[in-house]
Amino acid sequence: MNDLGSFLVRDLMNSAPTTVSEDTPLEKVASLMSVKLISCVIVVNQDGPIGIISERDIVKVVANDAKNLPELVAGDVMSHPLITVEPTTPVVDALNLMREKRFRRFPVVDAQGKLVGVLTQTDLLKPLLG
Repeated sequence: MNDLGSFLVRDLMNSAPTTVSEDTPLEKVASLMSVKLISCVIVVNQDGPIGIISERDIVKVVANDAKNLPELVAGDVMSHPLITVEPTTPVVDALNLMREKRFRRFPVVDAQGKLVGVLTQTDLLKPLLG
């Protein structure tokens, strides 16, 4: 078993996150997540990431507002404001932030706020499972 203390976020993050604009139809977002077998998409605009949509967000909409699903867009259901981490953040700090905020994923941004990846709880398991 490896020690998480030796890893930085950049060592474990997915450096090719799936992104959508805030006007992307929610049905398209759900389809992307299904086809790509991913748990989240990052909502972006020209300035960088502005929100995140998880599987849980999609399920909540379907359960509570299914009749309006065809009219909904990413910006209607994204979680925001975002909490992000940088690639040089120690993984232990990111894990503690996940526990504290009860989040399961963080967009990873560079010093200029540009999206460079996403870190999920699943990513954190990689070094522990070998």
